[in-house]
Amino acid sequence: MVFEILAILAPVVLIAGLGVVWTQRGKDFDTTLVTNLVYYFGAPALVFSTLSVIKFDAALGTFALAAIASFVGFAVLGVPILLALKMPVRTYLSTLMFPNMGNMGLPICLFAFGEAGLVLAVIYFSVAAVAHYTMKDFDGAVEVF
Repeated sequence: MVFEILAILAPVVLIAGLGVVWTQRGKDFDTTLVTNLVYYFGAPALVFSTLSVIKFDAALGTFALAAIASFVGFAVLGVPILLALKMPVRTYLSTLMFPNMGNMGLPICLFAFGEAGLVLAVIYFSVAAVAHYTMKDFDGAVEVF
Protein backbone atom coordinates (compact mmCIF):
# COMPACT_ATOMS: atom_id res chain seq x y z
CA MET A 1 0.00 0.00 0.00
CA VAL A 2 2.78 2.43 0.88
CA PHE A 3 4.59 1.70 -2.39
CA GLU A 4 1.41 2.33 -4.39
CA ILE A 5 0.97 5.72 -2.74
CA LEU A 6 4.63 6.57 -3.30
CA ALA A 7 4.44 5.54 -6.96
CA ILE A 8 1.62 8.02 -7.48
CA LEU A 9 2.83 10.86 -5.25
CA ALA A 10 6.59 10.68 -5.90
CA PRO A 11 6.48 12.21 -9.40
CA VAL A 12 4.30 15.06 -8.16
CA VAL A 13 6.57 15.75 -5.17
CA LEU A 14 9.70 15.53 -7.31
CA ILE A 15 8.35 17.93 -9.93
CA ALA A 16 7.15 20.36 -7.25
CA GLY A 17 10.56 20.15 -5.57
CA LEU A 18 12.27 20.79 -8.88
CA GLY A 19 10.10 23.88 -9.28
CA VAL A 20 11.07 25.14 -5.82
CA VAL A 21 14.78 24.67 -6.50
CA TRP A 22 14.40 26.25 -9.93
CA THR A 23 12.77 29.41 -8.59
CA GLN A 24 15.10 29.70 -5.59
CA ARG A 25 18.04 29.80 -7.98
CA GLY A 26 16.40 32.73 -9.77
CA LYS A 27 15.80 30.94 -13.06
CA ASP A 28 13.07 32.09 -15.39
CA PHE A 29 10.03 29.83 -15.60
CA ASP A 30 8.06 29.90 -18.82
CA THR A 31 4.56 29.00 -17.61
CA THR A 32 3.17 29.19 -21.13
CA LEU A 33 5.58 26.52 -22.31
CA VAL A 34 4.82 24.21 -19.40
CA THR A 35 1.08 24.74 -19.79
CA ASN A 36 1.27 23.96 -23.49
CA LEU A 37 3.38 20.85 -22.88
CA VAL A 38 0.86 19.49 -20.38
CA TYR A 39 -2.17 20.55 -22.42
CA TYR A 40 -1.00 19.31 -25.81
CA PHE A 41 1.20 16.36 -24.84
CA GLY A 42 0.87 15.26 -21.20
CA ALA A 43 -2.89 14.95 -20.81
CA PRO A 44 -3.44 13.44 -24.29
CA ALA A 45 -0.64 10.92 -23.64
CA LEU A 46 -2.26 9.88 -20.35
CA VAL A 47 -5.65 9.54 -22.00
CA PHE A 48 -4.25 7.63 -24.97
CA SER A 49 -2.21 5.26 -22.82
CA THR A 50 -5.19 4.52 -20.60
CA LEU A 51 -7.61 4.06 -23.50
CA SER A 52 -5.16 1.78 -25.29
CA VAL A 53 -5.00 -0.75 -22.45
CA ILE A 54 -8.59 -0.92 -21.22
CA LYS A 55 -11.09 -3.47 -22.41
CA PHE A 56 -14.27 -1.76 -23.49
CA ASP A 57 -17.53 -3.37 -22.44
CA ALA A 58 -21.18 -2.47 -22.05
CA ALA A 59 -20.58 -0.98 -18.60
CA LEU A 60 -18.11 1.56 -19.98
CA GLY A 61 -20.54 2.39 -22.78
CA THR A 62 -23.25 2.94 -20.22
CA PHE A 63 -20.88 5.14 -18.23
CA ALA A 64 -20.12 7.21 -21.36
CA LEU A 65 -23.87 7.65 -21.96
CA ALA A 66 -24.27 8.70 -18.32
CA ALA A 67 -21.54 11.30 -18.87
CA ILE A 68 -23.43 12.67 -21.88
CA ALA A 69 -26.64 12.70 -19.83
CA SER A 70 -24.88 14.66 -17.09
CA PHE A 71 -23.72 17.32 -19.57
CA VAL A 72 -27.22 17.60 -21.02
CA GLY A 73 -28.65 17.77 -17.51
CA PHE A 74 -26.29 20.57 -16.53
CA ALA A 75 -27.27 22.45 -19.69
CA VAL A 76 -30.98 22.01 -18.93
CA LEU A 77 -30.41 23.31 -15.40
CA GLY A 78 -27.96 26.01 -16.45
CA VAL A 79 -29.96 27.77 -19.15
CA PRO A 80 -32.88 28.86 -16.91
CA ILE A 81 -30.47 29.90 -14.17
CA LEU A 82 -28.44 32.02 -16.58
CA LEU A 83 -31.58 33.55 -18.05
CA ALA A 84 -32.94 34.31 -14.57
CA LEU A 85 -29.67 35.99 -13.64
CA LYS A 86 -29.66 37.87 -16.99
CA MET A 87 -26.25 36.45 -17.85
CA PRO A 88 -25.26 35.63 -21.45
CA VAL A 89 -25.97 31.96 -22.11
CA ARG A 90 -23.39 31.72 -24.92
CA THR A 91 -20.67 32.91 -22.60
CA TYR A 92 -21.39 30.92 -19.44
CA LEU A 93 -23.18 27.72 -20.43
CA SER A 94 -20.05 25.74 -21.22
CA THR A 95 -18.59 26.50 -17.79
CA LEU A 96 -21.75 25.10 -16.21
CA MET A 97 -21.81 22.01 -18.42
CA PHE A 98 -18.19 20.84 -18.49
CA PRO A 99 -15.88 20.40 -15.51
CA ASN A 100 -12.23 21.38 -15.45
CA MET A 101 -10.86 17.96 -14.64
CA GLY A 102 -7.93 17.03 -16.83
CA ASN A 103 -4.56 17.91 -15.38
CA MET A 104 -5.36 17.46 -11.70
CA GLY A 105 -8.52 15.37 -11.81
CA LEU A 106 -7.10 12.36 -13.62
CA PRO A 107 -4.13 11.79 -11.28
CA ILE A 108 -6.35 12.38 -8.25
CA CYS A 109 -8.78 9.72 -9.50
CA LEU A 110 -5.84 7.35 -9.93
CA PHE A 111 -4.69 8.07 -6.39
CA ALA A 112 -8.11 7.86 -4.79
CA PHE A 113 -9.67 4.99 -6.75
CA GLY A 114 -6.81 3.11 -8.42
CA GLU A 115 -6.71 1.91 -12.00
CA ALA A 116 -10.47 1.36 -12.16
CA GLY A 117 -11.06 4.96 -11.10
CA LEU A 118 -8.58 6.23 -13.66
CA VAL A 119 -10.35 4.31 -16.41
CA LEU A 120 -13.71 5.85 -15.50
CA ALA A 121 -12.15 9.30 -15.18
CA VAL A 122 -10.51 8.99 -18.61
CA ILE A 123 -13.81 7.87 -20.18
CA TYR A 124 -15.61 10.84 -18.57
CA PHE A 125 -12.80 13.21 -19.57
CA SER A 126 -12.74 11.92 -23.15
CA VAL A 127 -16.50 12.26 -23.59
CA ALA A 128 -16.35 15.75 -22.07
CA ALA A 129 -13.47 16.81 -24.32
CA VAL A 130 -15.16 15.56 -27.48
CA ALA A 131 -18.49 17.14 -26.54
CA HIS A 132 -16.87 20.40 -25.46
CA TYR A 133 -14.75 20.86 -28.55
CA THR A 134 -17.55 19.71 -30.83
CA MET A 135 -19.87 22.36 -29.40
CA LYS A 136 -17.29 25.15 -29.44
CA ASP A 137 -17.42 27.78 -32.12
CA PHE A 138 -14.23 29.41 -33.38
CA ASP A 139 -14.72 32.40 -31.10
CA GLY A 140 -14.98 30.15 -28.03
CA ALA A 141 -18.71 30.43 -27.50
CA VAL A 142 -20.95 27.41 -27.12
CA GLU A 143 -23.09 26.82 -30.17
CA VAL A 144 -26.14 25.38 -28.43
CA PHE A 145 -28.21 28.50 -29.03
